[in-house]
Amino acid sequence: MSAAHPPERDNQTLFRLEELTKIFGEGEEQVTAIQDIDLTIRSGEIFGIIGLSGAGKSTLIRCLNLLERPSSGKVIFRGVDLQSLSKKELLQERQKIGMIFQNFNLLQQRTALENVRFPLEISGMGNYRATQKAREMLQLVGLPEKERAYPTELSGGQQQRVAIARALASEPDVLLCDEATSALDPATTKSILELLKSINETLGVTIIMITHEMSVVQAICNRVAVIDTTIAEVGDVDEVFLRPASRIARELIFPKGELLERLQGSRYLRIVFDGTAAHEPIIANMTLACQTPVSILSADSRNIDGIAYGQMIIQIPEDQQETEKILSYLTSRGVTVEEVTEATAQNGLFSEEGRV
Repeated sequence: MSAAHPPERDNQTLFRLEELTKIFGEGEEQVTAIQDIDLTIRSGEIFGIIGLSGAGKSTLIRCLNLLERPSSGKVIFRGVDLQSLSKKELLQERQKIGMIFQNFNLLQQRTALENVRFPLEISGMGNYRATQKAREMLQLVGLPEKERAYPTELSGGQQQRVAIARALASEPDVLLCDEATSALDPATTKSILELLKSINETLGVTIIMITHEMSVVQAICNRVAVIDTTIAEVGDVDEVFLRPASRIARELIFPKGELLERLQGSRYLRIVFDGTAAHEPIIANMTLACQTPVSILSADSRNIDGIAYGQMIIQIPEDQQETEKILSYLTSRGVTVEEVTEATAQNGLFSEEGRV
């Protein structure tokens, strides 16, 4: 693995999941964690898997390397059905699947260097070569000066960097990240996400992010799957943000409790815009053009793959003629517009019927 010569992104299928189901327990205690998951993840992409608590995200990612054995369905990695392999063959395939966790999972009695070197030792690599490789990985994640530090002497962000270095030491094709930033503060989260994006771009390592935070997906992912035991929707991150097709996606983009606190009237619009339009005074220009003042309930902007996206919730007039003027102006500016009411917000921001 060399940063100077990253592998080409060929868009070939890396993982293919077919009707994947995992059930825990039996009888009345039986719980279906994930059901009939069909999903394709391509080589070289940063793929997000997002859902609410209990949606089955962690179960799904643990099925990718068979840390959890599926109850039914297939996990096909690089064209190979992992469940058809012998124990020895599976261990060989797992060397190409790195994993990092929310709580870092470092060995407390080992230094940073020894933690990174550990999987290399297990694979039979000689001590000198393993040490040199571990030092290269610590350099890659920006911690060459911390090789003799123990986990208790490192910050949370530094511990996660050591965990990333350890996962990369075996030169995996893919890095599975199970809520890898959930235990970190916002500034540290940003730095870890930037590191992961750099690893993807320079080394060509596919990254699969499990998270419950839409901001994490928007920060670095190319595509996203929204999960609620089964797959609710899959698409490019900007498309899901602009035009969410499922209730779960809408709730993740704008939690309904937060929206309900703001709704006091009867008619509202959600306006979503991207690119250069995100920097234009859309509402000010609309007010001047339509001669109709509106109230802004909320507004925020997001950076998705280097492009600015924004959304607003505005209160619109009860007069239908004035509303039609507003809608006509906004659609002419190429922004996405959806109507929001208190009733539709109860079910996760807005209903399928609420689209304008």
